[in-house]
Amino acid sequence: MASITSHRAQQYSQAGGSTLLFLASPTNSFFISVLSKITVGRITVVTETNTHDFGVADAPLHAILRVKSDTFWVRVGLFTDLGLAEAFMYGDVDCEDISSLIQILIANRRELLAGTDTMVSSMLARGRALTSSKFIGSLANSRANISAHYDLGNTMFSAFLSDDMNYSSAIFKDFNEDLNSAVSVRESLEDAQIRKVKLILKKANILPGQRVLEIGTGWGCLAILAAKTFDCTVETVTLSSNQAALARKRIEDAKLSDRITVHCMDFRECKLKPEWAGSFDKFISIEMIEHVGKDFFTEYWAVADWALKPDTGVGVVQGISIPEARVASYDASVDFAQKWVIFPGGYLPSFSFIVETLNAGSAGRLIVDSVLNIGPHYARTLREWKRRFLANWDSIVAKALVEQYKLDSTGLEIFKRKWICADYCEAAFKTRTLGDHIVTFTREGNVAFGCDVEI
Repeated sequence: MASITSHRAQQYSQAGGSTLLFLASPTNSFFISVLSKITVGRITVVTETNTHDFGVADAPLHAILRVKSDTFWVRVGLFTDLGLAEAFMYGDVDCEDISSLIQILIANRRELLAGTDTMVSSMLARGRALTSSKFIGSLANSRANISAHYDLGNTMFSAFLSDDMNYSSAIFKDFNEDLNSAVSVRESLEDAQIRKVKLILKKANILPGQRVLEIGTGWGCLAILAAKTFDCTVETVTLSSNQAALARKRIEDAKLSDRITVHCMDFRECKLKPEWAGSFDKFISIEMIEHVGKDFFTEYWAVADWALKPDTGVGVVQGISIPEARVASYDASVDFAQKWVIFPGGYLPSFSFIVETLNAGSAGRLIVDSVLNIGPHYARTLREWKRRFLANWDSIVAKALVEQYKLDSTGLEIFKRKWICADYCEAAFKTRTLGDHIVTFTREGNVAFGCDVEI
């Protein structure tokens, strides 16, 4: 995924579009008939010959689709939401407000899905499920998936992340503040990110001299803040060589190399260090579980159980989740985020799946202590990233992609549109179609941990 070239884009367009253009007319008719069921919001579809309006005329949520190629109808007809996002990515359709479009589609989900389960779509869904890399979470594949996403280059990520380099949801004082035109001074993304990290550290209740295992280093922000604030030691694990290199430099600059060690390895390789068994006071992981893969959640929790002290261990994990009602359809398909954006080779769990696998992986030795959902804050986090991404596209991102991957203008445009499709995820978090849970867990009988409840 990391090196999308114009050649690959052309291959995909031909495979997914021109060779199936005989389906354009029936899929066009099918799409129009489905949109006619909209009762919330308004969608306008503009083609070379027609303009179609669907929904409520004066609705505050309004999205305009400008169809530029008949391939659009084929993609959407065969691959629904994935096809819609890929059609935008490959330039088959334009939409100025993808977030509003997705919110409208989510609000009308029941009406739109009624009667659309055709034999063809069912067969395609099974085929997509079988070929999805989310079902292949082997050690080698995990390395490939993580590297493909995070080793795009630190320069590119620095173009849209805040200075702390946290690539996960922040926590804002007001997650809709940026949408209020009356607010002239807005809270910075960095302040909101540091608030989130401090909250996780507070939930872990780290004490001076304690030992912390972090799975998913990122660029070292949490490890640095933990060591500075609590005078603890941190062993932190990442699969990204680029992240590891920059994290080590940031740790060295902070003069914390004696207290923080970065290990470039898979979380399962922790068990190759027998001296780590039962030696950690805390286990922390921020938005790492999405990359584990469905079949490996139990093993993930088993590592946490193995590493934590048997009587007093405490863990805090932040991870993106899906509602229980969506599990069956999610398991049977591949969405845009899995394939292209945030979670290559990953799997989004439901909260009950998190709890079930936590219990199975630890044989009941780890128990859930508290749960917090910060999903709506992710919507603003994504908007903040998008603003920075677009502002720095010409000066930083495009230059880095040309230098690293030799992308031509077509490849650059596809890459840019792919990242703009973060709007797809923004709408999902805003409508709670996606969640972002912070789960704290500990050992039964850990009286010393206390009970921190905000009143």
